[in-house]
Amino acid sequence: MKCASVVIPNWNGKELLGPCLESLYHQEYDDFETIVVDNGSTDGSAAFVRDNFPQVTIICFAENRGFSAAVNAGIAASSSAYIALLNNDTLVQPSWLKELVGALDGNAQVGSGASKILFFSDPTSVNSAGDEFSWFGVAYQRRLKRGDADLFSTPRFVFSACAAAAIYRRELFEKIGLFDENFFAYHEDVDLGFRSQLAGYRCLFVPTAIVYHKYRATSSRVPSLWFYLRERNKYFVLIKNLPAKLLFICLPLIMFHEGLCLVKAVFRGYPVSYVRSLRDVINDVPRLLRTRSEIQARRIVDDAYVRRLMCFKDPIWIGFYMIGSWIRK
Repeated sequence: MKCASVVIPNWNGKELLGPCLESLYHQEYDDFETIVVDNGSTDGSAAFVRDNFPQVTIICFAENRGFSAAVNAGIAASSSAYIALLNNDTLVQPSWLKELVGALDGNAQVGSGASKILFFSDPTSVNSAGDEFSWFGVAYQRRLKRGDADLFSTPRFVFSACAAAAIYRRELFEKIGLFDENFFAYHEDVDLGFRSQLAGYRCLFVPTAIVYHKYRATSSRVPSLWFYLRERNKYFVLIKNLPAKLLFICLPLIMFHEGLCLVKAVFRGYPVSYVRSLRDVINDVPRLLRTRSEIQARRIVDDAYVRRLMCFKDPIWIGFYMIGSWIRK
């Protein structure tokens, strides 16, 4: 049995899989298996992997069931103590997996590890250095587009890992469950991170685990779906996980942020997707509340712990940056 399993979800990403897998098989760490889960691709992705990377295990869905279902299938098919997730639109440095495995080996309190994800188009800029959760009720990628990647050279605890390139202990999934397949895609990693924190598992940012991300190489094909899922799923995270007292305290800031999201929907041309996302959240409230009861019943940390995890200042800076980008577009 291998120590680690690397699970790569794929949807019509034949042109991305070759470079991704090539970089993976130049790892300094070799005690791992690779599982590609194909989401009903029609571009010959599965055949390409079979022909060129026979060592890879392939799981094929008949249709696109989303990121969550794909990685869950990969996790279920593995037996390793550590599960690494990797987007097909990434390239990894040779020490990537060694650094992530070493971080978990050396920190018993850590349930997951976040990579240092740089933009493939500009490797000096950080795409994600782990995720944080804000008082505005949403998660954000730490230091998104802030610039100099050298600013993020110190390991530190973060709220959650961006699942584009992350590692998890198998025991974490056994304790809190897998990714929520109702999300389909986007924010499912934040939801898992929130559930992990409530169950007492911490997430460590590992700056030496470096990944280059061809940002939105898949999601840009369906931008309206991308917008809809992100708007809907942010409320899935909130309703399921945020303690009631903190939800009440955050409510004014959540409403303020929602106003900005409406502005974004208008500027980006997605008003229909925005309204649809809110409608579907309302329709899903009964199920979300049932799930919330189960999650809160397993919680072992208090409100003060969750409050210390939440950020205010940095999301303000990122908010101004993103408003400017919406207007410019």
